[in-house]
Amino acid sequence: MQHARQLRPLGVVAADQAIANRSRGLQSRLYAQFFLQIATEWQCQQADCDLIGRTISNIKYLELNFIDVEDRHTQKNSLASMLEAWHVDRLEAGNRIFCVSGMDTHAGTQTKVSRITSAPPFFHVRFPRFGEAITIPVDLPEYLDNSPYADAASLPSDQGTPPKLIMEPIYRLSAVNIYYSHGIGPDGQSRGHYVLYTVQDGVWICLDDSCGKQYATAEHPQVAFNNGGVAYFAVYERIRDKTALPFEKTGTHSTGHLLRKGRVDPGAKLVEPLWERPKTGPSFSCHLCNNSFPDDASLANHKPECKLVCNECKLTFTDKKQFEAHIAQCKPPPPETETERWQREERIKIEAKLRQEMEKEYSQKLADAKEKMRREMMGENRTGDAEAVARLRSALEAERERNVTLIGLLQGQVDMLRARNDDIDNQVMHM
Repeated sequence: MQHARQLRPLGVVAADQAIANRSRGLQSRLYAQFFLQIATEWQCQQADCDLIGRTISNIKYLELNFIDVEDRHTQKNSLASMLEAWHVDRLEAGNRIFCVSGMDTHAGTQTKVSRITSAPPFFHVRFPRFGEAITIPVDLPEYLDNSPYADAASLPSDQGTPPKLIMEPIYRLSAVNIYYSHGIGPDGQSRGHYVLYTVQDGVWICLDDSCGKQYATAEHPQVAFNNGGVAYFAVYERIRDKTALPFEKTGTHSTGHLLRKGRVDPGAKLVEPLWERPKTGPSFSCHLCNNSFPDDASLANHKPECKLVCNECKLTFTDKKQFEAHIAQCKPPPPETETERWQREERIKIEAKLRQEMEKEYSQKLADAKEKMRREMMGENRTGDAEAVARLRSALEAERERNVTLIGLLQGQVDMLRARNDDIDNQVMHM
């Protein structure tokens, strides 16, 4: 092993290893489709030693250990958390990795760090199913971004930013093998059944030889998760020319449908992903109430009507700073005295009586106008005189104009009375 300053660049070592494998005849079409190249490093924690050990290995699948074999409900054992635990593997207390110098007196380390240096088109992950781990559920996302464990993963030998090895990091789940546990047999061995789900032409297909069918059926693996099945292995297929996860309709990146027990079955047919951020219009916000509007015209229509109201004194403001300054010093009005209560009740009685009289007067005038119109129409029918019809029409139109004028005058009086009442209220409140 070499001193930290003497380690060759990771990209060079990874490329040399790949060339050496080809020269030994290890390369094949199957190898190129599934084999990963992994770099693992560990650094001695001795104060006067910075030696780093490094290994480069080629594996056909990534086996991930469960984080908590006793946890079956809180989703600690998700694929994302298990990949993170694989990236930074911390040994249990009492265990250590010896320093590459071979000196037992050195502290060594309890941590080894791994990263993917070459990823194949098909990313194969497997979960150990034995002992207590036989039925532990694992959450599987539809889309996987492995850049946190590849080009963005830092190793002890990195001097600053981790080296980029030009890998396409986005994958989509294309196959999952489901294990159904049938308990322990008479011989003490676990009994179970395996079912394979795979994607064909954009549709999830279930291959199960235990149901008596001799043909595949269209079915999403969510059905198996809901029926108590657990993932034994999963295969993710690379999506070419993509460097980021697809988008939700809200504009945020998404890992798609999450396979977890209890989720709704989305159906066998795959949903087409959104690779471009959905276009959403700019948000226009009111500086007073902070409400958002889809366009500038809607905001312009809202502004004249927007007012801030003090809950204590009911005063209104169109300036936010003035409103905030008022709120800081506004005090609730003093309790109403007996005299103020009597004055308020009298104002209400007077206003109600005046309104009743005006309505009665208006109703009487309207009834008189209708009666006059009826009599004139009866006179028109008796005489049949064209001049009488013209006079009646003129009289009706004049009467209508007078009624409109009367209504306006009455409404003006009501508005004046209401304005006067508001002035009285303000005067009483500030006395």
